Amino acid sequence: MTPEHLTCLTSVLWRDPEERKAVERLVSQAACPIYLVALEAEDPMADIVNSLPEPGALNYDDAVENALVQISDLQRTSRALEAPEREGRRYVAWPM
Repeated sequence: MTPEHLTCLTSVLWRDPEERKAVERLVSQAACPIYLVALEAEDPMADIVNSLPEPGALNYDDAVENALVQISDLQRTSRALEAPEREGRRYVAWPM
C-alpha cells in the first residue's frame, strides 16, 4: 500500500457535503501532493469558465480569449509549485 491509496478516504471522512472539499485537500496533502496542486487550481478555473458570457454574446470571443490567458497563467503558476520529494520520486504539476 502506498500513500496514494489513502485518497479513497476523501469519500468517507466527512459528514456534511460542505466538508468534502476541505477533507479532500487535507488527505491529498498527505497522500498525493500532485493532486492537491490540481485541486487548488480547480476553483479559480471554474470561476473563470462560469464567468463567461453566453455563446453568441457580442463580447463572447474576447471573453474566451481572456479566459484562456487566465487559465494559461494558472497553469504556469501550478507548474512552479512542486510537491516535496517522496520515496525518491518527484511530483510535478504538469509534464514539461
